[in-house]
Amino acid sequence: MYYLLWFLDNIPIGHSNIDNIKYEETAFMHLHLWKSNFRHRNLGFQFLQKTIPLYFKTFALEKLYCEPKSYNKAPNRILEKLGFDCIKQSEKTPNWITFHQKVNEYVLNRNELIEER
Repeated sequence: MYYLLWFLDNIPIGHSNIDNIKYEETAFMHLHLWKSNFRHRNLGFQFLQKTIPLYFKTFALEKLYCEPKSYNKAPNRILEKLGFDCIKQSEKTPNWITFHQKVNEYVLNRNELIEER
């Protein structure tokens, strides 16, 4: 696993991590803004815009996956805005800190990486 904390005005407000890392191949990303007052302010998009290229570079990834809850609109919109493609919907337990749920599986290929806009 690899974790990054997100800070706003020197206050930690969220994180992103990747797991199931296969160096030079793939990883699965998780993201979370911890308190609701930091959500819906475009912060998730801005943090991920800086985080995702770091994942690709640090681990020489070819593909990055993310599996947000299917009904959680904000991360689904953010992933699409960042260039991820939704490849399927399924019910599963995405990782060890989540519960069984319906998820949308997204993938971003290295050659589709959209860096700072």
